[in-house]
Amino acid sequence: MKDAWMRLWKRHPDMYFMTYTNGTLLDQETVDELARLGNVAPAISVEGFRAETDRRRGDGVYDRLRQSMERLQKAGVIFGISVTYSRENAELVSSQEFLQHYIDAGALFGWYFMFMPVGKDPDLALVPTPQQRLDFGKRVAGLRRRLPIFLADFWNDGPAVDGCLAAGRRYLHIVNSGRVEPCVFAHFGVDNIREKTILQAANSPFFRSIRERFPYNEKLNLMRPCMIIDNPQVLRDAVTEHIALQGHEHSEDIVRDAGVVQWMDRYAAEFARLADPEWERTIQDPNSRWYREGPAYANLFRRSVMALAGARRKAS
Repeated sequence: MKDAWMRLWKRHPDMYFMTYTNGTLLDQETVDELARLGNVAPAISVEGFRAETDRRRGDGVYDRLRQSMERLQKAGVIFGISVTYSRENAELVSSQEFLQHYIDAGALFGWYFMFMPVGKDPDLALVPTPQQRLDFGKRVAGLRRRLPIFLADFWNDGPAVDGCLAAGRRYLHIVNSGRVEPCVFAHFGVDNIREKTILQAANSPFFRSIRERFPYNEKLNLMRPCMIIDNPQVLRDAVTEHIALQGHEHSEDIVRDAGVVQWMDRYAAEFARLADPEWERTIQDPNSRWYREGPAYANLFRRSVMALAGARRKAS
């Protein structure tokens, strides 16, 4: 498999790739080849320090990935970290001590991904609480201003990228079978790139129905960007309307399992209660880009607001 990726990267020297990895296969030969190619940046998965990382990744993984980081740094290969934050480690991985540890190891960027309740029997107790999530975003924003590392929070940075990227708006997910899904966390699809082009798949009725619902909530709140956990009815409606098939067994639990659905609705409502006032303050702040946009901000989403209103009338 590693050789297949190497062939891909060599075939496209005009493109730059980010690859997510636990770092254990980054031996000296591989690192030397990445240095020669110069178009790949590994994002190495960590859950904290040694104890936290080994608890999730397996005994000895932390030591092996640190050796890989040392090789990458010496070879001059750009690399960073990828962090899944949960209710258990949110405070640790958003601390200055944690980031400085990996900055010293040579990391130039950090991607944060919130633990998502997808798949079979999701552990809902691991999802950060709405308050934890909001606080996490504020801490990361502060660290970003102070530390010499690029940081991105896949959920809390929704306003920085104008909301959800999924369903071909700016991003889509293709699995090894060729199946095209709206998002790496939304395992549903109707098309396959072995049968259709990416452009055709991105403009499928399924994907278009998701994009037409953007930004998914009447408040136009980009702090609540996600169609899975912040605006769960969006994904449910699109999957039902277009009979989008599940990508693997139990991926439908997120839209069909009564317990998960009820939990998701409660989570979304609580996060909206916390995030909506924050967003109101943001768009009324003269220093905010959204304030400076003025009427253009509302006009940007006018079609979606009208669509939401129409959907409510139809449902009633």
